Amino acid sequence: SKVLQPKELVNLLGDYFSGMTEIIFKYGGTLDKYVGDAIMAFWNAPTNQSNHAERSVLAAIEMVEFTKRLSCSFRKKEKLEIRTRIGINSGKAIVGNVGFKKRFNYTVMGDAVNLASRLESVNKQYGTFLTISDSIFNYVCDKVHARKLDVIRVKGEAQPVTIYELLGKNDSSLDTKKHQVVGAYCQGLEAYNCRYWDTAIHYFISALQIDPDDGPSKIYLERCKILRDNPPDKSWDGVFNLLSK
Repeated sequence: SKVLQPKELVNLLGDYFSGMTEIIFKYGGTLDKYVGDAIMAFWNAPTNQSNHAERSVLAAIEMVEFTKRLSCSFRKKEKLEIRTRIGINSGKAIVGNVGFKKRFNYTVMGDAVNLASRLESVNKQYGTFLTISDSIFNYVCDKVHARKLDVIRVKGEAQPVTIYELLGKNDSSLDTKKHQVVGAYCQGLEAYNCRYWDTAIHYFISALQIDPDDGPSKIYLERCKILRDNPPDKSWDGVFNLLSK
């Protein structure tokens, strides 16, 4: 794979940060910080926003589209692709200036913020790019296309959280291929939760025959094979314990 020279990398990050930050501001978000090649932003502070969850989701969808366009342009020049993973959560947080008397950073802290960070990295496990928590989904479920990914328990937290893959706005239809994949996947997930391993395997294979790169179907296909050969006891609740950060 090609290694970018420092100047090329700086130019790319400049284009990336500029485009992504403009989208954050467009939807009334507050830019927290840049961390390496990552961006942290939040909504509903410093001013109240009754539709903060919807704003964050619409911004995320537009960010994904922007990344696709930037990646297409960059691929033509450098033969490399750009991909962005996003995690969104909503909850109570500490908001304010943090630092010392000569330098402050207006930021957010707390468990809700930590979960958002975990959801960003969760995408790597499921082969997805935009994951939201149930607290966000409950706000926007009538405005977006989404599919349930899992019920997870993150390290250090007792309560499980349901997570979803955000697929797009509901004012635009999913393409036929994606609609078929999600349909087969959802049937497989229902069978999985009922412990019908062979039935679930059938549906996940069907999803992968349509789209061999569908990450969630790959994950569940492997899980079902393991659980079929090593059935869980009656205490199994379907919650996946996320051990890594």
